[in-house]
Amino acid sequence: MHYPAWVKKLTADKYDLMLAGHSHGGQVRIPFYGAVMVPFGVDEYELGLFHTASGPLYVNAGIGWFPVPIRFNCRPEITVIEV
Repeated sequence: MHYPAWVKKLTADKYDLMLAGHSHGGQVRIPFYGAVMVPFGVDEYELGLFHTASGPLYVNAGIGWFPVPIRFNCRPEITVIEV
């Protein structure tokens, strides 16, 4: 799915793995705090693996940016998942 927060709409369904993006990892991350700001549709699912009621959700930081071309402490990411 594109918006990680949509996992909250899937409470009746169970999945082996869900993949999402959209957050860009927050683009600007402060150590021991996390993302300074995230776009709508992200909620607490800003970056990494989350165990949700519907199953595991992995949120990728991606390689892009929005709305400004800045990344700090948030390296672009291409994830390889072997199944």
